[in-house]
Amino acid sequence: MPVSSVSRFYKAQYDLAEKTVLLTFGLLSPNKGIEQVIRALPEIIKVKPETVYIVLGVTHPGLIRHEGEAYGFHCSNLQRNSTWKNTSSSATVLSAPMNSRNSS
Repeated sequence: MPVSSVSRFYKAQYDLAEKTVLLTFGLLSPNKGIEQVIRALPEIIKVKPETVYIVLGVTHPGLIRHEGEAYGFHCSNLQRNSTWKNTSSSATVLSAPMNSRNSS
């Protein structure tokens, strides 16, 4: 399947067809820029109010060893306290639970 067909398929499957999707995936750590994107969302949604930011992954194991889930909680708190939450925009941060790693 061409990339555009794959993109349309998944956007339709997750009700994102009319959304501008920003995506961060993999092992999550401060060098991914997640906090910067969350902080930038108020300006982004002024231009693209249909924006959805998806954070998909788990906290990097090295961070967990040193800090536990502090980084994941920090990002979750930034999202909960973001100013764009109080606007009429439909912008949303969707995230997988930071502690959703498979323990088997």
